[in-house]
Amino acid sequence: MIPWPTTAFRGVPVTGFRRPAILSLLGGGVPSGLPGQGILVGAKGETVTVVRATSKTCENAAGSVFTVGPNLPAVDYRGLSVEAAHTNLLLRSQEFDAVPWADFFAGGVSAATVTPNAGVAPDGTTTADQIDIPAVTITQRCTRGQVYTAAAGPHTVSIWAKAVTPGSTTYISLVHNITGTIVGQLLIQPSTTTWTRYFVTGTTLAGDYAIGLGVLASLPGSTQLPQAASSILYWGAQIETGSYAHSYVLTTAATATCSADLISMPFATLPTSSGAVEVDFSPLWTSDNGGAVLFDTRSLNVNPGIEMFVIANTLNFLTLRTGQPQTTITSAALTWTPGLTYRCKGVWGNGNMYLYRDFQLVASNVTGTVPMPEAHTAFRIGTAFTDGFAADGFISNLTFSTV
Repeated sequence: MIPWPTTAFRGVPVTGFRRPAILSLLGGGVPSGLPGQGILVGAKGETVTVVRATSKTCENAAGSVFTVGPNLPAVDYRGLSVEAAHTNLLLRSQEFDAVPWADFFAGGVSAATVTPNAGVAPDGTTTADQIDIPAVTITQRCTRGQVYTAAAGPHTVSIWAKAVTPGSTTYISLVHNITGTIVGQLLIQPSTTTWTRYFVTGTTLAGDYAIGLGVLASLPGSTQLPQAASSILYWGAQIETGSYAHSYVLTTAATATCSADLISMPFATLPTSSGAVEVDFSPLWTSDNGGAVLFDTRSLNVNPGIEMFVIANTLNFLTLRTGQPQTTITSAALTWTPGLTYRCKGVWGNGNMYLYRDFQLVASNVTGTVPMPEAHTAFRIGTAFTDGFAADGFISNLTFSTV
């Protein structure tokens, strides 16, 4: 049994199968843990199809950012990236010297100073901007920021930073533009040698909010403390709806969206009359809502043979036999645990279906004698399903086999 290439995936090797159809990364290569951009195929020639209308960014363990083209797998040090569509609500995400970025300062302190293209960014281009914030006392505030219109709900800020002056310390804030209420903040002290992507999540009301890079000590109710002068490089600012950050989306004069990933593999070479098919995968979804269709009998998940999906951190196991209604099994025992290895097994002759978690049986549907559906059998994961569930995160191990 050949495991995933260790430079691309950190999955749990699976053994004990006959006729494995293991995916491998071809065409892009993954030297030294760098992301791959190529073709995913099975050991028997099954081609994995990636449908994504836009390009997409991914990163390696050192924080370097790479861009892969449309309809290509985005593979980084965490595995194969599978994300829902997401929009960067900030404009000029790499141009902190340009409108609508602006200075917000009060209390007798001077404005921030922005030096465009002052350093090499995580993607290797000289597009990182340097922002110098003067020393700020408890009666002052000074930030470089941008106002955007937010819908009510959680929003997440993400941005890369690297210090120019050692020991530079400042805040990343999400703040109401009228009341000055800070709904999210993070005190950072970036390294001078490596880039770090920082994340701040806050819950907003409907209205105008701002990202702030600097110190807001004098705002009413602020818990931010005075800070000495700082000099920091920034790159790749992003605000999006939701409680966690997706892959970075470059913007210029307008917001921009990265399309959803849909990963699928046909099983034309597998038997459809006898034996069994097993699918093992180790997902690292960052959301508690996700899903995978493991044996799909028609396009876009009309009648799946086996499907698993996650809602509110509970794993649902949906099964279907030919000519029979769908059966969904949900129980406290199926609490979703990212990082574990999940195995779905379907027996063609009698339609029996099983779900394992770290090789322990946790659910099954073995009450009938009708075969599983057989037409257009495939593995699918992503958001473009009629059920409407989303999958977000990384798949670190994926193995198909017949028994």
